[in-house]
Amino acid sequence: MQFTKHRRFIHLSMLLAALAATAGVAWFVWEARKEGFESAEFWATMGRADWRWMLLTAFLMILSYYGRALRWAVMIEPLKPRPSHWNLFKATAIGFTAVVLLGRPGEIVRPYLIAQTECVPFPSQLAAWFIERVYDILMVVGLFGFALAYIGSTSDIPRAAQLAMETGGWVAGLGAIICLMVLFGLHRYSCDLHTRLSDVIRAFGAEVPPALEAKLQALSNGLHATRTISSVLRLLVWSVLEWAVISAGYAAFFRAFPETADLTLAQTLVYVGFVAFGSIIQIPGIGGGIQVVSTVVLVEFFGVSLASATGISILVWAVAMLLVVPIGLALALHGGLKLAKLKSIASEIEP
Repeated sequence: MQFTKHRRFIHLSMLLAALAATAGVAWFVWEARKEGFESAEFWATMGRADWRWMLLTAFLMILSYYGRALRWAVMIEPLKPRPSHWNLFKATAIGFTAVVLLGRPGEIVRPYLIAQTECVPFPSQLAAWFIERVYDILMVVGLFGFALAYIGSTSDIPRAAQLAMETGGWVAGLGAIICLMVLFGLHRYSCDLHTRLSDVIRAFGAEVPPALEAKLQALSNGLHATRTISSVLRLLVWSVLEWAVISAGYAAFFRAFPETADLTLAQTLVYVGFVAFGSIIQIPGIGGGIQVVSTVVLVEFFGVSLASATGISILVWAVAMLLVVPIGLALALHGGLKLAKLKSIASEIEP
């Protein structure tokens, strides 16, 4: 009986999501037609998609979520040497579903669920989430820097714009260096982080409550994965593999459309760099900068028409962002979680 109720809820959620997406696309096309938008070309582009390549893209994107779970297994290893990869994957899928539906506040769901299922302190998983963010930022900034440098050196643009691109590439490179410095600092000083934080609190004349001391210790323990060079290198390798799978997914996706089938690997990496940077903006239920950035890059850098670029960008959003939602909802409901529960997780955590 319970499974039947969950299945009905999943079907209803997917139906509502499909209706909302259809309504959004219809509204966009209706409004865009007023500005001379070629709606026929828009629908034709989506209809011409080779769904064999789309299925490969979907597989690679799901694989990337499993890759994130394997990377998290390295970070949790000092606290739990043999974590359940399935539990980590479930928490990852549910966590990213929460991000899509709730926006950036949903980020807290994944470390919370991992702490619950793997029986480790929640602050330690917040530390693991922070480490993951640093590695992802390192990858994104590196790709973004490559994108700026490539566009600046290959595009027929004014010298001022080329200089701006090159400067942006140098700034992105500096950001990558800062990320490496943070990783090096974590390697050197994470072992006594809780002591240093406690000393800072005491320096202001306040005593550290035992409960806070325990949480600071758990936070420090969550950084154990950065205490050896081998662990840092393993996380770096997993991060490179993670983003290689994501880039392969986008390369397969572009093969599905005649307008983008001829894009080179370098051009695909340019697209991934810009889109990954744009995805930082996350609007609940809508996504955010990924659709806008995708359309701009396809039109301005690769010469795709606005209507075709818009259709491709909407499908990118659906495959790269929305694909995880039905999977995450199914796993959440199977585990007894509902959307209201995901919303209240942050408020349930004691400060």
